[in-house]
Amino acid sequence: MEKILCSVENMKCAGCVAAIETALKNAGGVEDINISLADHQATLLSSKPAAEIAKIITDAGFPATPL
Repeated sequence: MEKILCSVENMKCAGCVAAIETALKNAGGVEDINISLADHQATLLSSKPAAEIAKIITDAGFPATPL
């Protein structure tokens, strides 16, 4: 597993954080998900490439970019 850090846009509340966590968990291959509403960042461990993680978050409605 690789540590992945993404910037995440359009997060405004705890519901947004929960939606991202759900999307990542449903995709599988992720662990230790930490979404920071204040920093607009997602940090996690994944067997998937960072670009794929960013796409999962973006597809959930929150544009994301790997850092």
